[in-house]
Amino acid sequence: MSTTAPRIDRVSVSWNEEWDLARYFERYLVTRRLTGNEHARTALQECLDRYPGLPPFRKSDLDYFLDANFARVKR
Repeated sequence: MSTTAPRIDRVSVSWNEEWDLARYFERYLVTRRLTGNEHARTALQECLDRYPGLPPFRKSDLDYFLDANFARVKR
């Protein structure tokens, strides 16, 4: 039995729509009025690597997690 968390590669935004991680990152950065550079995307990925949830990865859950934890990573 594996103890590693599943890698997030798709984000469920509705019952019938999923985004890849690049699109999710872009929307997250725009809606939070953050700079969308490579450093920010890397910091988002590092933060999501610590996400404790299991699939399906819902946008609302990831938004909440990033809102609570991303500020600590990006500095």
